[in-house]
Amino acid sequence: MKTGIGKSTLPSDKLAAIIRCAKEIMRLYKEEHPVELNKEQIPLGADDFLPVFIFTVLRSDLGRAASLLALLNGMLNVKIGETGYYLATFEAAVEHVKSMGEEEEEKAKEEEKAGRAEADELAEAGGAQSEGDSGKELEKLLAGSGFLG
Repeated sequence: MKTGIGKSTLPSDKLAAIIRCAKEIMRLYKEEHPVELNKEQIPLGADDFLPVFIFTVLRSDLGRAASLLALLNGMLNVKIGETGYYLATFEAAVEHVKSMGEEEEEKAKEEEKAGRAEADELAEAGGAQSEGDSGKELEKLLAGSGFLG
């Protein structure tokens, strides 16, 4: 997310980077949750998507996410449709991060580091894993940290 937003100068390009990030989360979810025989794909709902998106915003270390949000809201008049949904989701993520306060944000970063260290240990212990296995490990880590409910 940071790379796409950081490289762009136009607000519309910055918003496009946010949308690409959100769509990548959806794509990865579908890849990690394949359709089983005679069953339908269970879509990633907003209640599950938002915590993952918040995690992504935290990990992207945007620095001035609130300023970016003000720029996007001020320069772009997008309130409906898919673009409006993702902009509102980004706004919810930024507001959540702001409400966490500095102490809780530090705690979240420490938990992320601990989770990353645990994932590295699992990867070393398990040797070469398939992409599906590593995604399931990430899902377990996110669930254990409370991001997925």
